[in-house]
Amino acid sequence: MRGETYLADGKVGLVFRNVNPDGSPGDERIYQYKGLPHIRVGAVYEVEVDDQNPRSIYTRTFRWLRLWDIEEAAVWQMAVDAFDTRHLAAQQEKKQNARKLPVELLAPFREEYRRTNPLGRLAIEVRILAYLKQVKVTSSDQQ
Repeated sequence: MRGETYLADGKVGLVFRNVNPDGSPGDERIYQYKGLPHIRVGAVYEVEVDDQNPRSIYTRTFRWLRLWDIEEAAVWQMAVDAFDTRHLAAQQEKKQNARKLPVELLAPFREEYRRTNPLGRLAIEVRILAYLKQVKVTSSDQQ
């Protein structure tokens, strides 16, 4: 396996490099990550190919042969590590952007509002409105 990339549908795909009969690196193929979670970058695998569709492989037939013995494999590993870091950061950013922070921050006020009596609710409403309007509410202001 050579690395990881994004597929057209936004999912993660694995980049494989065929090995030519003389042992040299061949062309690249990209497959979905699904069903291939334990594949190692820089490793050489043997896998059965569908006779009807040579672009299709049988994922359950992967057999580890050896590690790729070229220096380029270390570069592939660094590229995959960078891809994984970038992918994780994008997922975390998406998760954080989906948060409704104002609602989360107001949740304690809402809980207290529900627990208190009508007079206490009115006091909470007055304090919040006064804060929003930047009006100072004190006992000396009441006349």
